[in-house]
Amino acid sequence: MRRDDLPRIEQLTGDMWYAEYEPKVGAALSHIDVEHCLARATFARVAELNGEIVGFILASIPAHTTQVSKLRHTVRMVGSALTLLADAAGRRGLDEFARIAHVDDRLLRDAGPFDAEVVLFVLAPAARGHGLGKRMFDAVMEYFAANGIDEYFLFTDTTCDYTFYEHRGLERRGALPLETKPGDCYGSEPPTFFVYSGTTSHGPQAK
Repeated sequence: MRRDDLPRIEQLTGDMWYAEYEPKVGAALSHIDVEHCLARATFARVAELNGEIVGFILASIPAHTTQVSKLRHTVRMVGSALTLLADAAGRRGLDEFARIAHVDDRLLRDAGPFDAEVVLFVLAPAARGHGLGKRMFDAVMEYFAANGIDEYFLFTDTTCDYTFYEHRGLERRGALPLETKPGDCYGSEPPTFFVYSGTTSHGPQAK
């Protein structure tokens, strides 16, 4: 992953999770999400198909993160968050982002701690079926194993293909629904959020 890949990475993130928002709000939330994840990422790879980035994966070994990297990405995240405070749609988006973070914190508190995390994993739907997801995930497992990491965790939810992780042999360690509010973009089916754990030395490969 290179810095000039970030606009495409934010676009993929926005298409996956923020397409229902007003365009400016969705773009800002996507930027905040990516910067929030990059602040703790120590591994980053992209996947290309026909010369276009169609997916990416971020992972973290917290012991390897640096304060400089955390600060740089946090400043960018806060800058985008401030722009959303000016209107009601932006404030609703930030509130929803915070509620999701709270759910994740509760899940991890009950399931953890862990020495590593698969932070963010996105593959465009049109690019599935080429083995790219498996190759990206395997690259993270190799990175963890090379650094002495066996057990790791990740967050996912019902808006994602969470069965991918079950096919890999990961264990669901917790589940919580998102508390919704008027104006949320989930309609009558609010998502349920999960925390999974896995090991680099055990479990079947994805089919």
